[in-house]
Amino acid sequence: MAGIRDVAKEAKVSATTTSRFLNSDPDLMITDETKRRILAAVEKLHYVKRSNKSRKTTRIGLLVTKTERDEYDDPYFRDIRLGILDGLKAHSLDIGVTYHIGDKIDPMLLQGLDAFVIVGTLEHAWLDKIYAANQNVVLVDDYYGPANIDAVYPDFQQSTTAVLERLAKQGHQRISFIGGAAMSWRESGKIVWHPEGDLRLRTYKQWMAQHDLAKYSHSFIGGWDYMDGAEQTRQLLQHFHERTDFPTALVVASDPLAIGVYRELHTAHIRMPEDLAVISFDNSAVADYLTPSLTSVKLRPYEMGKSAVRMAAERIQGTRDYPLRVLLPTEIIGRESDDYSRKAEEKTS
Repeated sequence: MAGIRDVAKEAKVSATTTSRFLNSDPDLMITDETKRRILAAVEKLHYVKRSNKSRKTTRIGLLVTKTERDEYDDPYFRDIRLGILDGLKAHSLDIGVTYHIGDKIDPMLLQGLDAFVIVGTLEHAWLDKIYAANQNVVLVDDYYGPANIDAVYPDFQQSTTAVLERLAKQGHQRISFIGGAAMSWRESGKIVWHPEGDLRLRTYKQWMAQHDLAKYSHSFIGGWDYMDGAEQTRQLLQHFHERTDFPTALVVASDPLAIGVYRELHTAHIRMPEDLAVISFDNSAVADYLTPSLTSVKLRPYEMGKSAVRMAAERIQGTRDYPLRVLLPTEIIGRESDDYSRKAEEKTS
């Protein structure tokens, strides 16, 4: 049976315009000739608009590249899931099946879904297999995904640049970086680590080189939880032991890492921001409760989840027939950890 895309192709009109016309969109402005071509294509192909009453339940599949427990414990992934759930309600969609990393995905079940949302990064070979079974795929938080697949992710390049420029305006040149290795997943459940792959790290190195600060560029990369942040901070302290070029500022790739950073800096009696300014990413709830409070970049994971569902709905409804990349803006939420003047004002007030 002919669908919207078949009619659009026959009429030589975009699928979006065809769908809006057949659904009587009052804001659509097209010529009478275009309307005539669409109606002629409908008649030629015997296209029949599906009745909402007879339409089967629209089901979206979800794959999260975390275990169920880890997804719940990770505020970033948890907020993405909340955004997805609220997006489903807004578009009257249902979750057909939820997979976590390590679960075996049934290709036949995948073909029966109306769309498939993937949170996290898969190896391209696995993505190709998923796309072959269901082309209505949306990637969340994967900025290296194939160009033919819809994706939504935070603007890490812009936000990292903004963080570094903020520190530069405060007079910092000796800026170090603590982060986690980028990772992708194979169908077998194996993690593939990419130590230099995280866009925050790559942007940091490029910015330092472009501003003739490469001699002060030092990065310490490992895992992503607070224990890793503590270990990477110990490596930093050991590296700069008895050296005169100890950094005056530190960029940390996530708030969980920053918790470990704080612990080790407190143990080493290094004051923030007096001795070392610190800026992180996530703007999680913990940022306000650390001492000093943590300056952090707001990444909008909830909005990413909602955007992913909206993009999936567009594919399902046939209102868009081209791949879309959505880059969400970020915002630095300034607090005490990089602002010595704020700390000084609070002490005197």
